[in-house]
Amino acid sequence: MTHPVDPATLAALPPTPLYTITLTTHGTAQIDGEEVLLRQGDDVHRAALAEIVIKAAYLGRPVRVNAKDPSGVTTPLVVHLDGSVTTLPHPHPAPARPAPAPAAPLAQQPAPEPAAASGPARPAAPAPPLPAATVQQPAYTRLPAPGEPYQGQALPEWAHPAPAPAPAPPVATAPPSASTPSPTPPAPASADLWAAPFPEEYRGLLDRLREEERAGHLDRALDHADVLESILEKLHGPEHPLTVNALALRGWLLIRQEVDSALSTETLLLTVQRRRAGGAPEEETRKVLRDAYRSWWRLATDDPAYARETAEQLVDLLGDDRHAEEVIKWLESGTVGTAAR
Repeated sequence: MTHPVDPATLAALPPTPLYTITLTTHGTAQIDGEEVLLRQGDDVHRAALAEIVIKAAYLGRPVRVNAKDPSGVTTPLVVHLDGSVTTLPHPHPAPARPAPAPAAPLAQQPAPEPAAASGPARPAAPAPPLPAATVQQPAYTRLPAPGEPYQGQALPEWAHPAPAPAPAPPVATAPPSASTPSPTPPAPASADLWAAPFPEEYRGLLDRLREEERAGHLDRALDHADVLESILEKLHGPEHPLTVNALALRGWLLIRQEVDSALSTETLLLTVQRRRAGGAPEEETRKVLRDAYRSWWRLATDDPAYARETAEQLVDLLGDDRHAEEVIKWLESGTVGTAAR
């Protein structure tokens, strides 16, 4: 996942923001002191990287990162929008400090009156207070109050909320009755959205995934698929078609790898569930279900006990299908399948 960076691009990269990833001896990670949430089976390095890629996506450019391992060694990195990483041979530049504001000159004070030549000495008159304009206040940046416009650096376009619509005039409504229908659930995603390609900004990540898959380096291809899925889940949620398609891609790679039949079966069954919940075209969903079915038979050979635990879920998804009958027969016979059907 290393990626060379053009010297001109690196020189133009602002010194801030500079994020810090801290890996702990307990197998967790923090980004600028905030814990990175991990799902079961997540790789802590990939999870932290996915969080940084999201921050880069918000800015629309690569970002600077200091990665600290549990021993305290710090490695300066540049993380790109596609999840690739550049290791720098030198520390990140220190951000420029703002020049202090020049102190305002104090007003000239009148000279004290000379003492009288004879007679008792009079106490000197108290000095007049300094004019208000000469009192220098410390420079600081005040945070805006709720609802107050931000006066500092311009926010990026994505951070500006859409203008609030004008309030609609009140409409008289009848009191609810027992026959009032329940609210209509949101419509599922369209078939076009399920068939849409991944966004252009992930082209580099997908190109490297394909290169690793074609070269037979399926473990590296899975690393890229994990990063892609994590990014899309953080940006769109786990049920979004783009995220579910990335989940299906990971399941397909797990089947190709033929290393963990339990994980591939779980991944593909979850993909089928989310596709159906989101209204995805059933024809493509049945193809994923077929892969889940094949993976389950491999699991029946590798781990019959766990295959029995997942069989009910598989049968429910298969429905009135002859493949469901084969799974039920296997359960009733107590035998272990030896090959994928």
